[in-house]
Amino acid sequence: MQLLGKFVLQGRAVSDKTRGSYAPKLFAKEPEARIAKLNSVMLEGAMQRLFTAGKIKVEGPASGGRASRLVPA
Repeated sequence: MQLLGKFVLQGRAVSDKTRGSYAPKLFAKEPEARIAKLNSVMLEGAMQRLFTAGKIKVEGPASGGRASRLVPA
């Protein structure tokens, strides 16, 4: 949640889709993830648990001009 919050504050959109801006892949590159020894597989599991718990959601259209992005629920 901290990394998602950081990205949202910075205006950096991340996605639940495995292409391009896939959140676990981008989060794994951040210093906070490296310090905590978290890899993209671990972060993917965390993302799924956060979806299940209703703590994150996808915002934006599924198709059309603007891409969807992950945000805190």
